[in-house]
Amino acid sequence: MEKIEHSLQKGFKVCILAVHVAPEIALERTNSRYMDPNNGRGASIDGMADIQGNLPAGLRRIQERFGRLVSLTVIDSTGPEQRQFYEGWEAIPVLEKEGNRETIRQRLAAALEAGFHEGRYCDGFYTQAAGREPSRT
Repeated sequence: MEKIEHSLQKGFKVCILAVHVAPEIALERTNSRYMDPNNGRGASIDGMADIQGNLPAGLRRIQERFGRLVSLTVIDSTGPEQRQFYEGWEAIPVLEKEGNRETIRQRLAAALEAGFHEGRYCDGFYTQAAGREPSRT
């Protein structure tokens, strides 16, 4: 909120762009960043669930505070068809279709377990994402 307020006071046009992907795709992309020797950055499934699950409510707070002074574009990349672009605050429900924070966390946990047992995720990525050592069962 503070950064938006500061930007508006400086005369900048503030536009929020939200790229929406399925949680499982976000996990795959996080693994790719983790495995990249020039990046090496991962994320926990709790953090990912917080971000994706709480985004709609956060955007609604921005809308309530700033209204039309801030614009929103949502790029929905969850379907097999090409990306769909949505303009305006009425696009927030597009971001809710993956479920709430807990549903998203459960999906991420299941995808992490499956990916680890299929050999797609290494021990280090699993440990960082799950916040614990992998179970070998």
